[in-house]
Amino acid sequence: MFKKTTICIMADFGNGPYAWVREAVSSKPLVGSNIADVICGFPDEFDVSEELEKQFADWAIKFENNSVISG
Repeated sequence: MFKKTTICIMADFGNGPYAWVREAVSSKPLVGSNIADVICGFPDEFDVSEELEKQFADWAIKFENNSVISG
């Protein structure tokens, strides 16, 4: 079991999801629930700057646009 809440950052397909949170009580070996994407950004409770959110969004869009799957 993990002792701390973990945020996993990775690009994925869809609305440009890029952040997932796994709560400290989770014992599953998964990345957790999606908490941020290109459309919505991070919830206010995570206190992520607008500049960092923009950088994540740009990165996620670039990932989708340049992937083999999307063309």
